[in-house]
Amino acid sequence: MAAGMEGAAARLLPASPVLGRLIHRIRALDGSGQKRKKWAATVGDQVMDKLLDMATNLAKLQIDLVGIEKALTMAADLARRLLEIRDAADCLHDLVDKLEYGRIRSRLAKDSEVRTHPLLIPSLLFLGRSKSKHGSSSSSSFEIDQIRLLEEFRDGVAQSRHLITLLGKEKGNNVPGLPSVRILVLDPQSCVAVAATVSLEHRVVGREDEQDNIVRWLINSSYRLSVVFMVGRCGVGKTPLAQLVYDDTRVKQHFDLRIWVSVSGSLNKVDITREILQSANPGYTDTMARADFQMLQSELSSLVASQRFLLVLDDLIDCSKMEPMHTENWTDIFAPLHSAEIGSSVLVNTPMMMVPQMPDTSQPYAISMLDKSKCSDLFMECAPSSKNFESSPQSEHIVTEMANKLQRLPLAAKVLGGVLGATSSSEERRSTMDRISSVDVALHSVQLSYDFLPPQIKECFAYCSLYPKNWKFDRTKLIHLWMAEGFLEPQENPEKRMEDLGSKYFDTLVSLSSFQEHKQGSKTYYLMHHWFHDLAEAVSANVCFRIEPGSKVEVPPTVRHLSVTTDSPLDLNGCCLPKQLRTLLILRSPLYSLQDDHLRKVNKLHVLDLSGCYVAQLPESIGELVHLRYLSLCGTLRRLPESLSSLLHLQILCFPEDCCLDELPTGTTNLVNLRYLDIDTKYITKLAGIRRLVNLQGSLELHVEKGRGHILQDLRDINGLHGHLKISGLDNVSSKEEVRKAKLNNKQYLKTLKLEWTTATRFLYHTTDVEVLENLQPHPNIKELSIRRYGGSIAPSWLHIPLLKELQSLHLINCRNLSILPPLGQLPSLEKLYMKELCAVTQIGPEFYHSNDVAFPSLKVLELVDFPRLLEWSREVNCTSFPCLKSLRLIDCPELKQIPSLPASITEVTVERICSIRRLKLAQFSTSSVMLTMDSCMTTVLCKRLFLQQHLETITVLSINGGELFYTTEGLGSLLSLQKLQLCQSDMTDHNFSLFLQALPSLSSLEMTDLPNITALPVQADLKLVELHIRNCPLLSSLSSLQVFISLKCLVIERCPKLTAASFPTSFGSLASLKMLSISYCSQLQSLPVSGLPSSLQELNLIGCHPSLVEQSRNKKNYPWKIATVSEQLMH
Repeated sequence: MAAGMEGAAARLLPASPVLGRLIHRIRALDGSGQKRKKWAATVGDQVMDKLLDMATNLAKLQIDLVGIEKALTMAADLARRLLEIRDAADCLHDLVDKLEYGRIRSRLAKDSEVRTHPLLIPSLLFLGRSKSKHGSSSSSSFEIDQIRLLEEFRDGVAQSRHLITLLGKEKGNNVPGLPSVRILVLDPQSCVAVAATVSLEHRVVGREDEQDNIVRWLINSSYRLSVVFMVGRCGVGKTPLAQLVYDDTRVKQHFDLRIWVSVSGSLNKVDITREILQSANPGYTDTMARADFQMLQSELSSLVASQRFLLVLDDLIDCSKMEPMHTENWTDIFAPLHSAEIGSSVLVNTPMMMVPQMPDTSQPYAISMLDKSKCSDLFMECAPSSKNFESSPQSEHIVTEMANKLQRLPLAAKVLGGVLGATSSSEERRSTMDRISSVDVALHSVQLSYDFLPPQIKECFAYCSLYPKNWKFDRTKLIHLWMAEGFLEPQENPEKRMEDLGSKYFDTLVSLSSFQEHKQGSKTYYLMHHWFHDLAEAVSANVCFRIEPGSKVEVPPTVRHLSVTTDSPLDLNGCCLPKQLRTLLILRSPLYSLQDDHLRKVNKLHVLDLSGCYVAQLPESIGELVHLRYLSLCGTLRRLPESLSSLLHLQILCFPEDCCLDELPTGTTNLVNLRYLDIDTKYITKLAGIRRLVNLQGSLELHVEKGRGHILQDLRDINGLHGHLKISGLDNVSSKEEVRKAKLNNKQYLKTLKLEWTTATRFLYHTTDVEVLENLQPHPNIKELSIRRYGGSIAPSWLHIPLLKELQSLHLINCRNLSILPPLGQLPSLEKLYMKELCAVTQIGPEFYHSNDVAFPSLKVLELVDFPRLLEWSREVNCTSFPCLKSLRLIDCPELKQIPSLPASITEVTVERICSIRRLKLAQFSTSSVMLTMDSCMTTVLCKRLFLQQHLETITVLSINGGELFYTTEGLGSLLSLQKLQLCQSDMTDHNFSLFLQALPSLSSLEMTDLPNITALPVQADLKLVELHIRNCPLLSSLSSLQVFISLKCLVIERCPKLTAASFPTSFGSLASLKMLSISYCSQLQSLPVSGLPSSLQELNLIGCHPSLVEQSRNKKNYPWKIATVSEQLMH
């Protein structure tokens, strides 16, 4: 247990939620009509009635238990009693499992397809009516099962009553020295309401100066590897500040590679190096698991070689836990990083003033307490004014007093703000404030946040202690685990799923700062603050256990949830696992073999995660884990036993991305409770009987085949999908009647729908394609739609009316016969439209917009690719269009001659290979500037008004590449902000070039490349050039106009063969601003200018010029002129 939690009163893990879920499950067995008949056929009416009576008794016990838990003294000796109550309730849950198992098996037995694939079910778990060899009902056996079931259930209820009675007697026996405290427990709905009002986005206030100072230090460092220590007490906000720095635009632009690693807890140099690698490249996750330190160092050195990187080491709490934490260990960790580019940096976040010895280039930066007013603002933001806050002087006084107790710590402000926001009265707020200690408000706020959590969420919070510190929690996976453990009670409203309840619980923990969001690339994961992790460990000490490097392998008998994270082999034969174990997570372990006996010892498991080991074969006994809800497998498995199809309670079945299975077991579709089948869709397409998986909530791919393959009717009852649905092979559908059986319009939760035909080169089935697509109308809630290789000539009617009001993304790909685009402008939510290979479209006109008000009101991205016959895109409509458009791509439309003016909102444009424009690109050059790149289309851009005036005025960088540039300066005056000009491969003359530069008075950087007709640099006295690059101009012989560029700092000349010393102005040495001069491969340059070099020059590069120039440069005595001293000379 962490030092921060030592001496604190023990927080208890409640048992009442387990009873509550049990009561709900029993009552759910009963029902009206058909549902009641199905259960009666399995267990009998009398058994059902008696079970319901016992559920009533359990409900009374739960009320008593909830009252006791609210008044409990926070005493550690009561934890054992609560654990006993939880165990008793879990045993009753197991009995209900058996009931449900028998019902599912009976239902499957009636399916003609299932009979051809018999289930491997242990007979002792089957409670339904069985048939004798002669076909008669074995009623005596069934009656014995009934009696046994009721006796076990009655004993379980009696045991629960006894334990709750004992707990009630013991609750008054206070531990000496600890006061009896009545715990205020908030209603779950209040917590959820607060989580909904508090923004879950990364929120940092009052740290602008610290952010700017640290960023400037990092990007201005001239060391090869520098280290900045952010030092401050726990709760001061070091991690959020480090995240601000990490996400700063200047940092993103300066560093080639950014790496974030959390290092709190017990780590060694091997772990840290592996974490750095895996954070920098997620692909290293599997390959580095078994690598030794030397291999890790080699990989890290290769990864950062020739790159400028930023490495954040977050939450370095206790260096003494590193084994051993000496200077040489840090030297070993940092050794491979020296292969990086100069300017690389490490940012270390630590609460210790005595930081470990690091490279000499390290610098501490103290993080002070937050400004009091800013801290109060953050507090009130996390405790928003709402219906929970009545307007009264008393409430305002309590809030002000609470804010004064924050000690200017952001963590305390966030946590207490969240707690206070969930209270409903002044009395509750006063009780909360009175319990806050002024000694260590941050630590007490963390403890108090747990006390106020509803019992249901306390279970979920405590479960997180199964994972090591610094664990990167995946939100969806954690919610799935909570569901598999039974922490999420099924909802009475079918539209509210267990997953939705889990999401609300997770948001509540985020709003109370238990989790901190961290984004890395496109991925988002969550870190648990080490104080919250310490608290979760303390709460779950008797229930959850971790086997980690250096920890004991002896698992206490009270443990119900176990995780393994170790680099040494796990001996399952010598490890005594509790028989009542509910969870086994092998997060990392070189475990290569799993035997039948290993699984039979833990047949009560609800969760089995083998993703972190290297098991080559799954034993047949996996089918005996009939309580299993969650199974995650490793990538080393090639085949799965058919007994896997006996796991009828299984809800989640996961496989890694590198899955190398030959195939799934044929009975996989018998797992009728399966909600998520997380595997490459190529395996799912081979499964027969997919129609039975009616509870699927994730994604699904169906390939329609003729004969005995999948048919669209298989989708009829699978209406719970919340991910994507891909239907391919639609050319194998023969009639619209078959299509209607899929009932796509009933799938109201589906987010993405992909419809695909096998080939686009069919000529006989266009009419069939039209009928098929017309009857594949999705539900109006669909968010993303993709149609590929559709052979019809018209779009379906449901795209001609504003039916899909929630549609955000539409892809029309390789629809070669579609000649008229549907009226997509009327779709109110459409944000992205991608159309490719629409070979029959010749015109885009008013029919595309089809709106009397605003066309495409939400569209942000529009892409038209490969329209070979498109001639015209006109906008002859009396309405506003594209008010939100940000990005436009027009590619491979060779006949397109007319394009409407771009809307004012646009910031990115890419045009390639159309009739009048070969290549054009407008894009952000930096956070404050815009770059326009084009090929030979200046006239089109400026004279035909493709861009609006405001677009041209924001362009700061212009790159023009290609032959016939222009012969007029019309429109150049609009480039008011242009600072950098790049000209390449243009046939312009000296005269045109001079006129061009006259129209660009703000120009500060000029690059001339491959200009064959330019003989002299134009004289532009009002041009304040700072940088000038001249490359491959074969006729250039005069640079006399350089004398007017008094602001010039950098001059680069390459491959100009007519350049000589006489080409330079006689006053070249007086260019007082010039700091860098580079002349390369100018074969006629035999000496430097007679006037000498400017005294301001700091860098001189002479490469590949005339041999006499090189010889003179090597012997300065031969120079007939005075040469300035320069810091660097490169002469070859």
